[in-house]
Amino acid sequence: MKRSLNIVLFASLIAGCSSDSGAPSFTQSEETCGAQNLGYWAAEELHVTGLASNALHHKDGWLYVVESRDNTISTWDIELEQYSPFADLGNDQNPYDLFVGSGVVWVTNYIGRTVSQITQGGENVDAWAAPSFRNPSGVAEFAGHLWVTDVNYISPSQGFGPSTVVKRNLETDEEEVIEMAFLNTQFADVFQLGDEEVLVLTSTGAVQFVDRKAMATSSGAVDVIASDGTMRTVEFPVPSPQRSGALSRPAQPPGSKYLYFTSATAPEIYKLDLETLTWVRGPEDPIVLYESEEDTLHHISAGPDGMLYVTAFNTDEIWRVDTRCDEVLAEPVKVGRSSLLEGPHMIQVVDAPEGGVDAYYLLSLSNRLGRVKFRPSQN
Repeated sequence: MKRSLNIVLFASLIAGCSSDSGAPSFTQSEETCGAQNLGYWAAEELHVTGLASNALHHKDGWLYVVESRDNTISTWDIELEQYSPFADLGNDQNPYDLFVGSGVVWVTNYIGRTVSQITQGGENVDAWAAPSFRNPSGVAEFAGHLWVTDVNYISPSQGFGPSTVVKRNLETDEEEVIEMAFLNTQFADVFQLGDEEVLVLTSTGAVQFVDRKAMATSSGAVDVIASDGTMRTVEFPVPSPQRSGALSRPAQPPGSKYLYFTSATAPEIYKLDLETLTWVRGPEDPIVLYESEEDTLHHISAGPDGMLYVTAFNTDEIWRVDTRCDEVLAEPVKVGRSSLLEGPHMIQVVDAPEGGVDAYYLLSLSNRLGRVKFRPSQN
């Protein structure tokens, strides 16, 4: 299969990978306000992925891995611990994200300018190409429609054009194009608000490289859409300094009314009240993971234990935050097996059968799927 160019908007470092085998090692951690006393962890790498693994999603005991440069999707069976090819999207598609819907898997193709429809058996049955597509990115099923975000990235010199969201009726195939007020509308996610589901669209805002550092150069925003179609919007102003901001995909702890967003450019986390649509920890008062003057890429997942698990791409680490008190646990978990940068990217956290949680993550530069087992202390 022909490989296509993978576009990475924020990564600024290139590194190789090691062939060391590396055995899991257990470490004890002192936690001051953890939702559970997860005192031990074991980090291990599970399987080689396709090139440029770009997204990781969990559904019904399966992990879905988007392998952008190979134009493929693979799966990890959590129970059997088996990595398998799932779908071939064809040549020059550059798949970006996916959504596991009702009997179907939807995949956005960033360069192919299409959305692939994949059966649960892995058959590629359709590729939808909306006339407005430039760089389809996020995708979600919600309220009888398929919603696709389009970041419209023009070039490094021109930056981002106006973003759109295409709303497609799943019964009639009727399409509606929604013009967004903020740039780089990248993510579409379904969250719980009380007894109802809502669709959350995240606009990262424009990001540019200034003096070799990634900077947020325009405001971001979060749009919350109810099942009746009403939309509420909250802006995320450009912070000072500009290296902060740049909202990434949000996460919601179980039963919480709050969403947490990492920064694509700084070691910061922002907290949004989904009911009132107000920033509890905004650009002027973020949760700071660690101090750094460099631009850094982060992704976040909320575990079933109420903890936040955050990958730090530029330091090969996973950090944890207790959402009861929004306190960062002092000691990060080192991942990867070499002195070269391996780039932990997307992360998903699931309950472990023997207690505790398992955090699965992608090492996007060394093309590996890894896992950290967090287990309660025996003390």
